[in-house]
Amino acid sequence: MPADSLHNEIQSKAEVIFRALGREAATPLFASGEKIEDFRKRICNRLVQYSPVWRGVDTTPFSGAALDMAERQIYADAISFAYSPASVPQGELREVIETDRTNRRISKFIGDPSACWDAFKSPVRFVRGMIGR
Repeated sequence: MPADSLHNEIQSKAEVIFRALGREAATPLFASGEKIEDFRKRICNRLVQYSPVWRGVDTTPFSGAALDMAERQIYADAISFAYSPASVPQGELREVIETDRTNRRISKFIGDPSACWDAFKSPVRFVRGMIGR
């Protein structure tokens, strides 16, 4: 696979994850002259905080199959965390914009639905007594 297409593939995977986390602006960019393996390690080190298994582990010394395994699990854990309602503070919603294969943008919301819908609820009313008997 040509290096440019490999850079783009790695960059695209990272963008999907960072977008899901609501941190699209924090997506690492490939630096000129940077080795592909170093770029992958840099991305993993930014996402490792979302992985219960790899949290606190520095992936810098990893290479080959070890990096492949760590990267796969770190990415999966980061996506799982991003789509978990527990990742959003109580009373908030986070929009996740996905792009399908026809390039349509699809918005999904993760978090507490009451953050949006409570404004439309009727006030609670109670029955204090019955008339007639």
